[in-house]
Amino acid sequence: GQMDKWWDFYRNLFGFKQIHFFDIDGKITGLVSRAITSPCGKIRIPLNESKDETSQIAEYLKKYNGEGIQHIAVGTDEIYAATDRLAENGLKFMPGPPETYYDMSYDRVNSHDEPIERMKKHGILIDGEGVVDGGMTKILLQIFSKTVIGPIFFE
Repeated sequence: GQMDKWWDFYRNLFGFKQIHFFDIDGKITGLVSRAITSPCGKIRIPLNESKDETSQIAEYLKKYNGEGIQHIAVGTDEIYAATDRLAENGLKFMPGPPETYYDMSYDRVNSHDEPIERMKKHGILIDGEGVVDGGMTKILLQIFSKTVIGPIFFE
């Protein structure tokens, strides 16, 4: 129930702006999410609030005795090299998905040209937003680290 408090904090102190607001009702759980960004656009923070006591958010609050940062997302233009470099420096990643995930990647993201074998080797996940301006599919490549600082992980 503290999302509005934190929204006011980031807006008033740092000049953050809201870029998305979601009120999601799932089959089992729901959440309210406010995506905010810094004035320069380089820092983005999702503020999430559970609608019930059985969601991942409620579980996090119970396990860690309150609110906090769940993960830190970073961006790169070359995810494969960045993943290699992070692993060489000791960052441990979550196991990659099963083989069928990659077999079905073209169903999820039509006509992507990411190298499947390289994605498998690194455990990289792929998602897309369909056709956007210019007729190209906007692709999101992701990998998640294991927790490194208490409950915090990197994306």
